[in-house]
Amino acid sequence: MRKKYLILWVALVAIVLSPVYIQKSSAKELPILSITKRVSKPIVKVNEWFTVIIEVDNIGESTAYNISIRDHELPSWGFQVQGQTSGSWDELKPNQKIILAYNVSIRNSAIYNVSLGRAIVQYYDYEGEFYEISSEEAFVLVYLSTSEVHINWPDVWKSVTLQVGLILSVFLVPLIWIEVSTYRRFLRESKKKRSIK
Repeated sequence: MRKKYLILWVALVAIVLSPVYIQKSSAKELPILSITKRVSKPIVKVNEWFTVIIEVDNIGESTAYNISIRDHELPSWGFQVQGQTSGSWDELKPNQKIILAYNVSIRNSAIYNVSLGRAIVQYYDYEGEFYEISSEEAFVLVYLSTSEVHINWPDVWKSVTLQVGLILSVFLVPLIWIEVSTYRRFLRESKKKRSIK
């Protein structure tokens, strides 16, 4: 009888511990990439060149394959770009780094804090599983001197006049309509009261 319980106990322990062994032995090592996007100068003037640097590190325990970096496309009317904003590599081994850098100049800006967008990295592990990560959004502060800022006053006045006209038509016209309607109703009720007397 004791042997029977001993065998059942051993079988139970084997059943309980076997998934732990299976999970531990079948856990796969993954490539884990981190991406950083930064600028060489945090504050620039209009038409001043600075460098955008994108760094990709493999902090995982396995090699990443078919890595591609694609940066946010900057509009040509506001930016001038020298160099490649995207690239691809066959592999990135653990504890290795890829750096993609290109130069940018801001042609014109009416705002102080300019966004350069996010960079995207796509890659595969050794089994062919696809991954995609993106960087934080990068910003550069643009120093706007008064000589560089040209204000086209006729356009400003047109815009202000249009906005004021829109506000007046949206808010005041309904209020005037309510007032006129209320006044007419008052006049009609006054006439009815006079005619009754």
